[in-house]
Amino acid sequence: MNFNPGNPEPLNTEPFYLKRGPVGCLLLHGFTGTPPELLPLGEYLAQRDITVSCIQLPGHGTTPQDMIKTRWEDWAGAAEQGLFDLRKECEEVFVAGLSMGGALTLYLAARYDLPGAASLAGATLVTDWRVKWLLPVIGRFVKYFPKDKADEFEDPEMRKLHKSYDHFPLPCIASLNNVGLPQVRAGLPGIKCPMLILHSRSDEMLTMSNAELIFNNISSEKKEFVKLDRSGHVVTLDVEREIVFEKVYDLIERESKLITQ
Repeated sequence: MNFNPGNPEPLNTEPFYLKRGPVGCLLLHGFTGTPPELLPLGEYLAQRDITVSCIQLPGHGTTPQDMIKTRWEDWAGAAEQGLFDLRKECEEVFVAGLSMGGALTLYLAARYDLPGAASLAGATLVTDWRVKWLLPVIGRFVKYFPKDKADEFEDPEMRKLHKSYDHFPLPCIASLNNVGLPQVRAGLPGIKCPMLILHSRSDEMLTMSNAELIFNNISSEKKEFVKLDRSGHVVTLDVEREIVFEKVYDLIERESKLITQ
């Protein structure tokens, strides 16, 4: 097991912005992930006249050595700024996020008035035994942990296309688990906007208990819980991605005051 990421070539990914109508959607990617994992969803929404902004979170899209310098406060601050910036361009702004992006979506929904939000395989708690028992020990000696990407996809072609780091920066995991996710869980009762909670039963990285925790603790009167059967963790790229796209757009179309039904 190689705990040293070496000197990998930078991923060189970038945020994307698709200008369309007055209804906007901010997209937030996952931990060690990149905007391309949300591009097919963004293009689907843009084809339906939704203006889409997908930011690239600090420390992402380059190298693990860049990410290790960042923490939850940096990612949350960037998500807030992304919301503020898109609100300058659009009359309504929805938010949808994948994995840690789902956690950031919940963070925003608890603090700002949103017309609707979507948590896609969103993180609220990490049940992986390695985080609870191994991280505190090995974190004293190493800075990175090699990633097993095999559990992220059921679609092998999409696995080839997915761009993310091969190593987890351990201080970043600690920040997410010890600072970020407790804030997200504490904020769940304050979420009142319409919510889409979507998760796969086959997700080995974040179990269904994450979605159940969200559904059972938010105060939203309108909330939809969609359970996928065959996808891995990256539901926006995997075999049931069309269901994800349709459900996110359904939320926007249903809750927007600007889209004519």
